[in-house]
Amino acid sequence: MYLHPQHGEWIEALVALGVDAVWGTTWGDMANEWIAPRIGLTTDLPVLDVGVHVSTRFGWTSKATAVLDYVGRDRPLAWLDEIFGGKEFGWAEDRSDLGVPTVVEQIDGSAGLAPATRTRVERWAEQVTGRN
Repeated sequence: MYLHPQHGEWIEALVALGVDAVWGTTWGDMANEWIAPRIGLTTDLPVLDVGVHVSTRFGWTSKATAVLDYVGRDRPLAWLDEIFGGKEFGWAEDRSDLGVPTVVEQIDGSAGLAPATRTRVERWAEQVTGRN
C-alpha cells in the first residue's frame, strides 16, 4: 500500500473530531511501530487483531469476522481497506438505511487515500460526531 507522509495528519484530524481510529491488520503492534511513523501518525492507535488464519465467509474479506464483531450492531463504522470481498458494500448500505452510519471505502494501494475518499470519510465523521 502506498504510504503518504500526510495520511497520519488526516487520521489525527479525524480522531480530534471524536472518531475512534483503530488498525485492523495482521501487522499487530508493528502497525504503530513501522507504518505510523511513515505516514506521520504521532499517536499509537489500538490494534484490532484480524489474525492470519481467521474464518472467512464467501464474499467477505478475511478481516470481516473481527471487524463485524468489533463494531457490533449499532456502532458507526468507516472501514477503509485495499481488499474487500464484495458483500461489505451492501452490508454498509443496509446498516446506514437502519440508521447506523456506515461507509466502506476501497483504497487503491498504489495511490493511497484519494482526496474524494478523504472528503467522504470526513463528511461521515462530521455526521457521526456532530462536529465540523
